[in-house]
Amino acid sequence: MREDDQVVVVLPQTAIAEAVTIRKADIRRRELSKVSNMPAGILNTMQGSQILDLLAYLISDGNSNHVAFVTGATATPAAK
Repeated sequence: MREDDQVVVVLPQTAIAEAVTIRKADIRRRELSKVSNMPAGILNTMQGSQILDLLAYLISDGNSNHVAFVTGATATPAAK
């Protein structure tokens, strides 16, 4: 999700769907979800390297050039 003073851009649940831009003037109410988008127990089915790849993807917002994808990287990304 991204936002500025005018709009909020959300990514739908499916990987093939495009981002949706919503004008802030059209939003009546916002609240954080109490439910994770990640299926329950999915980490239990993954190898350690797959978990690290998933974390790198989430930290980097999908940017494969981000330092999070560098093997042995020690830099901690800044919080958003």
